[in-house]
Amino acid sequence: MKANLRQWIASIVREGALFILFAAISVVMTWPLARLLPIAVTHPGDPLINTYILSWDVYALANEPTQLFHSNTLHPARYGLTFSENLLGLWPLAAIILPLTSPLATHNILLLLGFAFSAYGASVLARGVTGSLASGVIAGITYGAVLPNPPTTVPRMVFSVPGGGLAELLRDSPQFGPRINAG
Repeated sequence: MKANLRQWIASIVREGALFILFAAISVVMTWPLARLLPIAVTHPGDPLINTYILSWDVYALANEPTQLFHSNTLHPARYGLTFSENLLGLWPLAAIILPLTSPLATHNILLLLGFAFSAYGASVLARGVTGSLASGVIAGITYGAVLPNPPTTVPRMVFSVPGGGLAELLRDSPQFGPRINAG
């Protein structure tokens, strides 16, 4: 029993250390974003709309959950949130972080966490395929160093998380609207 507990603790420590390594790489590769969390945007487009969407998600789900998709974007159109990413996959983290800091800092923290979790995921995948911790570390470092580069990639990064793409989920639904086929 004690051996199992030791193995479990060792695996938690190992995985935590790997994630911290990938988080540090994310900070280094996107510097000076971490230093300027509450005031920096990587591009004047997507980060600003995503910041608004995250803030709206947190507000609507806490105060008016039935009005979630009726954001004031594209007013007077109804269901404004369905015309963009809804970022609901990030809502649980945003709901925790947003009360502690500004909306823009929340967005930037989630962006950095997204890079770190992506690198960690690459590490887990490589370890699963090869059975080697070293290859997992190399894959995570490589992916973590390449993902936010070249610098022109970061400004146009869109959160890739579950919960986005409502239209894609409804694409084959007969109630969604006209079906358009290519060719």
